[in-house]
Amino acid sequence: MKYNYFFSALFIAFLIQTSNAQVTWSNKIATIVYNNCSTCHHTGGIGPFNLMSYSDAVSNSLTMKSSTQSKSMPPWKPDPTYRHLKNERFLTDAQIADIASWVDNGSPRGDISSEPVAPSYSSTSQMAVIDKTLTLPTYTVQAPIDEYRCFVVHAGNTTSKYINAIEYKPGNGAIVHHMVVYKDPSNYSDSLDQLDIMPGFQGNGTTAVSPNADFVGAWAPGEAVFSMPVEFGILLEANSDYVVEIHYAPGSMGQADSSKLNIKYTDYPSVRQVYIDAMLNHFTSIIGGFGSFNIPANTQRTFYERYTMPSFYDASILAVFPHMHKIGTSFKIWNYIPSTGDTIPIINIPKWNFHWQGFYTFQKILKLGRGTKVEAKATFDNTTGNPDNPSSPPVNVYAGEHTTDEMMLAFFAYTSYLPGDEDIILDSSIIAGGVDISEENPLQLSVYPNPATEFLYVNFETINNGILDLSILNTQGQQVFSTKETVMSQRAIATKIDISQFSKGVYILQCKDEQGNKLQKSFVVN
Repeated sequence: MKYNYFFSALFIAFLIQTSNAQVTWSNKIATIVYNNCSTCHHTGGIGPFNLMSYSDAVSNSLTMKSSTQSKSMPPWKPDPTYRHLKNERFLTDAQIADIASWVDNGSPRGDISSEPVAPSYSSTSQMAVIDKTLTLPTYTVQAPIDEYRCFVVHAGNTTSKYINAIEYKPGNGAIVHHMVVYKDPSNYSDSLDQLDIMPGFQGNGTTAVSPNADFVGAWAPGEAVFSMPVEFGILLEANSDYVVEIHYAPGSMGQADSSKLNIKYTDYPSVRQVYIDAMLNHFTSIIGGFGSFNIPANTQRTFYERYTMPSFYDASILAVFPHMHKIGTSFKIWNYIPSTGDTIPIINIPKWNFHWQGFYTFQKILKLGRGTKVEAKATFDNTTGNPDNPSSPPVNVYAGEHTTDEMMLAFFAYTSYLPGDEDIILDSSIIAGGVDISEENPLQLSVYPNPATEFLYVNFETINNGILDLSILNTQGQQVFSTKETVMSQRAIATKIDISQFSKGVYILQCKDEQGNKLQKSFVVN
């Protein structure tokens, strides 16, 4: 027994040491960067520098290490241990350690021939079908600080339609901080546009300037397409206008932008209407009454909100959009079920940041049962210790639309519940996760990109010499691809698989060594 313990400990120590030495751009770091960083850090993106190649990463390696260790990057604010959400952009502790190890060891490149290909970002759409493109007029930013500008585009729909997907295409990604989209069935927004001699008109950064406009969606850096299953849609009344409010980041003065949005409608015969409402808000749901919502100077305050679902209505929620301003520090939302005393987590943002917020879609539809309570807790810090406090020295803060005021809102995208809604998948990644078949597996396996289109890059490591069998199965268990790789222990291997002829769907990649160790990963072909 002591003999086994000794060699187990020796093996683990050796594996950790060799694993650290093996971290290279080719076998690990490129996959991490392309999956989590390049969406913002590319030419025209909002990132301040590119991360599209090995040389880009080396030039910014110290920044990568510090920002990932502090977890300020990638800018994913919801807590994944509270609830997983669609399109999560955060690194695991192992990935953060890999980046640090890579930087500390001189940023080795590794085997160039096994490097994954960098993702491509162009003006082409990620949507297969586009029914309406909103081309916003060219606008030159006028303010040296935050500027909010609203642009009106006629939808041109003589009959009602249902919005099923929205793709956001920032024209100047370096200055477009976020976008908010409204629908206005009146001519109120258009009249404001006509009164302003410049393209668009001034926004407020918090709510629609038109009393007739309703919230439709929002974009934040790293996101591209907000979509729903084909049977769901947001009603667009006949002869409506789209109103797109863009937040231009500080330091953008004098720069020009012309952004676009692509819209897809659904022609599903019995479309399920999706509503977007602020169920939680400081006007009607704050515990203690609207008048209690204020944060005196040099104080920290915590507020609670509660919305009780109607006794006759069950809702299926698809997404949530919490919203506060600059002195907010945390926001947590859950569903309380009085009949059982249980709580269902919805979203938790423990370190709120005004500059990184947006619509968060669930991985699967979440039911809000009749009579249950949607509750929230938010904390605000109106002291000099809050670096985001817009006032120095701090001043008394009350509810209002300006960023120097405060809000405590949570918008929900929801529809009427039908039995079985909880099984509707909104995020394909939950069927594209990995399954480790053995308890202490000496194999390590990763795939990139996922979803994939033309090629799949497979990175794997093993502690054993010999032959590795790689095979791909479809969901019916039929083998559609197989190959063999000769490996040496403690050496990272990468291979490239042509999947251009694969049908769209979910596949399972299996890896097996000569000692019988197995590992499998699922991936999606688009």
